Amino acid sequence: QELKDMENRILGAEENATRLEYSLFTEIREKIAAEIMEKMERGVTGFYTHGFYTEREGKSLVCVVRSREVATVLSIVEQFDKTAFTYITDVRKVRGEGF
Repeated sequence: QELKDMENRILGAEENATRLEYSLFTEIREKIAAEIMEKMERGVTGFYTHGFYTEREGKSLVCVVRSREVATVLSIVEQFDKTAFTYITDVRKVRGEGF
């Protein structure tokens, strides 16, 4: 019984840590999105993701900006999360408000 109780405490702690980590990352992403929208007046789209390497659920942000604005976006992201996974890709055509 003692071993079972210890196992339950360990698994419960791991589950709580995972929940805490998820809410921390969610909060950071919401702050990043808010900062981009406020400072740059750009829209941000969030979508749910699954990391196959980490086996974790998450949320990714997408923001289309002009090439001269890339440094500003990267600066905002780094302000909140220096280890954030980011990538930049060329977009051939954008339609909509602001472009």
